[in-house]
Amino acid sequence: MTSHPAPAQTTNVDDTTSMCAFGFCFFFSFFCCLTPVFDVCNFFFIFLFDTLIFFYTHFYFIFLFDTMFFFCLVLF
Repeated sequence: MTSHPAPAQTTNVDDTTSMCAFGFCFFFSFFCCLTPVFDVCNFFFIFLFDTLIFFYTHFYFIFLFDTMFFFCLVLF
């Protein structure tokens, strides 16, 4: 298992982008929970979208919202 070096953090742009992605995914996931139209296909779309955000921003908490959104789909 090879370890990949983390990209150099030269500015705070990544932090700002991470917080924007954090807020967007939070409200979007909350909206999807309240809307019965959304199904598993939409969950996979959001998961792929969050994965792209993760690779660009290295923001780990994005996956917590994927988990929360999945439980919302199961419970409701």
